Amino acid sequence: MQIGAVKRVRLGELPTPLQEMANLEKVLGGPRLFIKRDDLTGLGTGGNKLRKLEYALAEAMELGATAVVTTGAVQSNHAQLTTAAANRLGMKTFLILKGDKPHQPSGNLFLDRLLGVEEIRYVAVPSDSGKEEFESLLQNEVDRLMAELRKRGEVPYYIPNGCKAIHGALGYAGCVYEIVGQLRAMNLAPNYIVTACGTSGTQTGLVLGSILYGQGEIKVLGMSVSEKRDKL
Repeated sequence: MQIGAVKRVRLGELPTPLQEMANLEKVLGGPRLFIKRDDLTGLGTGGNKLRKLEYALAEAMELGATAVVTTGAVQSNHAQLTTAAANRLGMKTFLILKGDKPHQPSGNLFLDRLLGVEEIRYVAVPSDSGKEEFESLLQNEVDRLMAELRKRGEVPYYIPNGCKAIHGALGYAGCVYEIVGQLRAMNLAPNYIVTACGTSGTQTGLVLGSILYGQGEIKVLGMSVSEKRDKL
């Protein structure tokens, strides 16, 4: 689905399936529950980041980017999927990961290398630093790497962890469009959409999609995976 004139590059196998969770419904005694299988987007190990990257990397291509820089944790799904997507589009990927360099790559870090990441840098988290201080250290490393790449003749494009809010919103507004259509084919309409919430891009898009395709009647519930209740 295309939203207005915003450019998008197709990377995923969309729409993803919508599956009913019949056994869980029985345990809970209702209501009807469905799961949107965005783990089956068809690139890398799947996941919610691909919908966002379709817009972020379309912008990168429009700007003539030859390299993509992004950040994340050592086992970041976002970093792994960005590497896979940029590789498919012929762009180099440079990762700046939060934490110490492990002795042996495993999990997503192993996949980053398998998928052809160009370079990985690590920014250790000082034990005495606050969140804002560490984010400043991380941004300094991003700025340093971007400048180095320009000197090498690359055209770098920076994707923040989780993608820009606008790209997350566009990607997941499209997801609501799919959900509404899939349920309509069953003569159903969604009441609630529940999602994990980290950088809020996915939830923002779901709220936008509710307004655009659900007349604002679909309630969106976000479950924080990054902040405690007293900080929200």
